[in-house]
Amino acid sequence: MNDPSPARRPWLCLLTLVCLWGLPSLPVSAGPVVIFDSGQTVPPAPYRAPLEAEEADSGPGLTTSPVSPGQSPGGVVDLASRLPLTTPALRPGRLAEDARGDVLERLQYLPRPFCVLGTDRFSLQWLVTHRAVLRREQVACLVVEVPDEAAYQRLQQAAEGVPLTPIPGEDLAAQFGLSVYPVLITREGFEQ
Repeated sequence: MNDPSPARRPWLCLLTLVCLWGLPSLPVSAGPVVIFDSGQTVPPAPYRAPLEAEEADSGPGLTTSPVSPGQSPGGVVDLASRLPLTTPALRPGRLAEDARGDVLERLQYLPRPFCVLGTDRFSLQWLVTHRAVLRREQVACLVVEVPDEAAYQRLQQAAEGVPLTPIPGEDLAAQFGLSVYPVLITREGFEQ
Protein backbone atom coordinates (compact mmCIF):
# COMPACT_ATOMS: atom_id res chain seq x y z
CA MET A 1 0.00 0.00 0.00
CA ASN A 2 2.51 2.60 1.15
CA ASP A 3 5.34 0.99 -0.77
CA PRO A 4 7.93 3.68 -1.56
CA SER A 5 8.61 4.35 -5.19
CA PRO A 6 11.69 2.69 -6.73
CA ALA A 7 13.44 6.08 -6.80
CA ARG A 8 13.11 6.48 -3.00
CA ARG A 9 14.26 2.96 -2.04
CA PRO A 10 18.01 3.67 -2.26
CA TRP A 11 17.60 6.70 0.01
CA LEU A 12 15.66 4.68 2.57
CA CYS A 13 18.32 1.97 2.51
CA LEU A 14 21.08 4.56 2.96
CA LEU A 15 19.20 6.25 5.83
CA THR A 16 18.67 2.86 7.53
CA LEU A 17 22.37 2.00 7.20
CA VAL A 18 23.44 5.36 8.65
CA CYS A 19 21.09 4.90 11.62
CA LEU A 20 22.28 1.34 12.25
CA TRP A 21 25.91 2.37 11.89
CA GLY A 22 25.52 4.84 14.77
CA LEU A 23 23.89 2.35 17.16
CA PRO A 24 27.03 0.57 18.40
CA SER A 25 28.33 3.83 19.83
CA LEU A 26 25.27 4.19 22.06
CA PRO A 27 25.57 2.82 25.61
CA VAL A 28 23.79 -0.53 25.81
CA SER A 29 23.34 -0.93 29.55
CA ALA A 30 24.36 0.47 32.88
CA GLY A 31 26.44 -1.35 35.48
CA PRO A 32 24.94 -3.75 38.01
CA VAL A 33 22.42 -2.42 40.47
CA VAL A 34 22.65 -3.58 44.09
CA ILE A 35 19.19 -4.61 45.26
CA PHE A 36 20.14 -5.73 48.77
CA ASP A 37 23.40 -5.76 50.67
CA SER A 38 23.42 -7.26 54.16
CA GLY A 39 26.92 -5.97 54.81
CA GLN A 40 28.23 -9.51 55.13
CA THR A 41 28.94 -10.22 51.49
CA VAL A 42 31.54 -12.91 50.89
CA PRO A 43 34.09 -12.60 48.07
CA PRO A 44 33.40 -15.00 45.18
CA ALA A 45 37.07 -15.98 44.71
CA PRO A 46 36.98 -19.12 46.89
CA TYR A 47 33.96 -20.39 44.95
CA ARG A 48 35.51 -19.59 41.57
CA ALA A 49 38.80 -21.34 42.37
CA PRO A 50 37.60 -24.89 41.59
CA LEU A 51 36.16 -23.74 38.27
CA GLU A 52 39.33 -21.89 37.35
CA ALA A 53 41.38 -24.96 38.32
CA GLU A 54 39.37 -27.08 35.87
CA GLU A 55 39.94 -24.50 33.13
CA ALA A 56 43.66 -24.34 33.96
CA ASP A 57 43.91 -28.08 33.40
CA SER A 58 42.35 -27.71 29.98
CA GLY A 59 43.91 -24.48 28.77
CA PRO A 60 46.99 -22.29 29.12
CA GLY A 61 47.20 -18.94 30.82
CA LEU A 62 44.98 -19.52 33.86
CA THR A 63 46.45 -19.93 37.31
CA THR A 64 44.89 -20.56 40.70
CA SER A 65 45.77 -18.90 43.95
CA PRO A 66 47.45 -20.89 46.71
CA VAL A 67 45.22 -22.42 49.40
CA SER A 68 44.96 -20.24 52.48
CA PRO A 69 44.34 -21.52 56.03
CA GLY A 70 40.72 -22.53 56.59
CA GLN A 71 40.19 -23.46 52.95
CA SER A 72 40.08 -26.86 51.38
CA PRO A 73 42.16 -27.49 48.24
CA GLY A 74 38.96 -27.01 46.19
CA GLY A 75 38.79 -23.38 47.34
CA VAL A 76 35.71 -23.75 49.51
CA VAL A 77 35.98 -22.67 53.15
CA ASP A 78 36.66 -25.61 55.45
CA LEU A 79 33.63 -26.33 57.67
CA ALA A 80 35.71 -27.33 60.69
CA SER A 81 37.20 -23.82 60.84
CA ARG A 82 33.68 -22.34 61.16
CA LEU A 83 32.32 -24.64 63.88
CA PRO A 84 30.41 -24.45 66.06
CA LEU A 85 27.90 -22.62 63.86
CA THR A 86 25.03 -21.09 65.81
CA THR A 87 22.18 -18.70 65.12
CA PRO A 88 20.80 -17.35 68.42
CA ALA A 89 17.80 -15.73 66.67
CA LEU A 90 16.57 -19.15 65.46
CA ARG A 91 15.67 -22.27 67.42
CA PRO A 92 14.03 -25.61 66.64
CA GLY A 93 10.25 -25.37 66.99
CA ARG A 94 6.81 -25.37 65.44
CA LEU A 95 5.91 -22.66 62.96
CA ALA A 96 3.18 -20.54 64.56
CA GLU A 97 2.40 -18.11 61.74
CA ASP A 98 2.98 -17.50 58.06
CA ALA A 99 5.15 -14.76 56.55
CA ARG A 100 4.22 -11.11 57.07
CA GLY A 101 2.77 -9.15 54.16
CA ASP A 102 6.03 -7.35 53.30
CA VAL A 103 7.91 -10.66 53.38
CA LEU A 104 5.29 -12.29 51.13
CA GLU A 105 5.80 -9.51 48.60
CA ARG A 106 9.57 -10.14 48.55
CA LEU A 107 9.06 -13.88 48.28
CA GLN A 108 7.39 -13.36 44.89
CA TYR A 109 10.89 -12.78 43.47
CA LEU A 110 12.38 -15.92 45.01
CA PRO A 111 14.17 -17.81 42.21
CA ARG A 112 13.59 -21.21 43.84
CA PRO A 113 12.41 -22.57 47.18
CA PHE A 114 14.84 -23.13 50.04
CA CYS A 115 14.62 -24.49 53.54
CA VAL A 116 16.22 -23.56 56.84
CA LEU A 117 17.16 -26.26 59.32
CA GLY A 118 19.60 -27.34 61.98
CA THR A 119 21.23 -30.59 63.00
CA ASP A 120 18.84 -31.19 65.91
CA ARG A 121 16.50 -34.22 66.15
CA PHE A 122 13.43 -32.26 64.97
CA SER A 123 15.28 -31.00 61.85
CA LEU A 124 16.62 -34.49 61.08
CA GLN A 125 13.13 -35.98 61.32
CA TRP A 126 11.68 -33.18 59.17
CA LEU A 127 14.40 -33.66 56.56
CA VAL A 128 13.85 -37.43 56.35
CA THR A 129 10.07 -36.92 56.04
CA HIS A 130 10.37 -34.29 53.27
CA ARG A 131 13.60 -35.19 51.44
CA ALA A 132 11.88 -36.76 48.41
CA VAL A 133 9.93 -33.53 47.81
CA LEU A 134 12.99 -31.38 48.56
CA ARG A 135 15.05 -33.34 46.04
CA ARG A 136 12.30 -33.32 43.37
CA GLU A 137 11.71 -29.56 43.74
CA GLN A 138 15.48 -28.86 43.85
CA VAL A 139 15.25 -27.14 47.21
CA ALA A 140 18.53 -25.90 48.70
CA CYS A 141 18.76 -26.31 52.47
CA LEU A 142 20.52 -23.72 54.61
CA VAL A 143 21.84 -25.22 57.83
CA VAL A 144 21.94 -22.55 60.55
CA GLU A 145 23.01 -24.65 63.54
CA VAL A 146 25.94 -27.09 63.44
CA PRO A 147 27.63 -27.89 66.77
CA ASP A 148 30.29 -30.21 65.31
CA GLU A 149 31.34 -32.15 62.22
CA ALA A 150 29.69 -35.38 63.40
CA ALA A 151 26.29 -33.65 63.59
CA TYR A 152 26.74 -32.23 60.09
CA GLN A 153 27.72 -35.65 58.74
CA ARG A 154 24.54 -37.17 60.25
CA LEU A 155 22.53 -34.45 58.51
CA GLN A 156 24.29 -35.11 55.19
CA GLN A 157 23.52 -38.82 55.45
CA ALA A 158 19.86 -38.09 56.21
CA ALA A 159 19.70 -35.63 53.28
CA GLU A 160 20.60 -38.32 50.72
CA GLY A 161 21.59 -35.83 48.03
CA VAL A 162 19.56 -32.78 49.07
CA PRO A 163 22.03 -29.85 48.85
CA LEU A 164 23.07 -28.51 52.26
CA THR A 165 24.89 -25.24 52.92
CA PRO A 166 25.95 -24.31 56.46
CA ILE A 167 25.58 -20.56 57.03
CA PRO A 168 24.98 -18.22 59.98
CA GLY A 169 21.28 -17.37 59.87
CA GLU A 170 21.01 -14.06 61.75
CA ASP A 171 20.37 -12.01 58.60
CA LEU A 172 18.00 -14.65 57.30
CA ALA A 173 15.97 -14.52 60.52
CA ALA A 174 15.83 -10.72 60.41
CA GLN A 175 14.94 -10.44 56.71
CA PHE A 176 12.18 -13.06 56.79
CA GLY A 177 10.95 -12.57 60.35
CA LEU A 178 11.80 -16.17 61.25
CA SER A 179 12.29 -17.44 64.78
CA VAL A 180 12.06 -21.22 64.30
CA TYR A 181 13.31 -23.97 62.02
CA PRO A 182 12.94 -26.30 60.14
CA VAL A 183 10.92 -24.34 57.61
CA LEU A 184 10.42 -24.46 53.85
CA ILE A 185 10.33 -21.03 52.20
CA THR A 186 8.54 -20.75 48.85
CA ARG A 187 6.92 -17.95 46.84
CA GLU A 188 3.67 -18.74 48.66
CA GLY A 189 5.16 -18.31 52.15
CA PHE A 190 6.40 -20.59 54.93
CA GLU A 191 5.63 -24.28 55.37
CA GLN A 192 6.58 -26.83 57.93
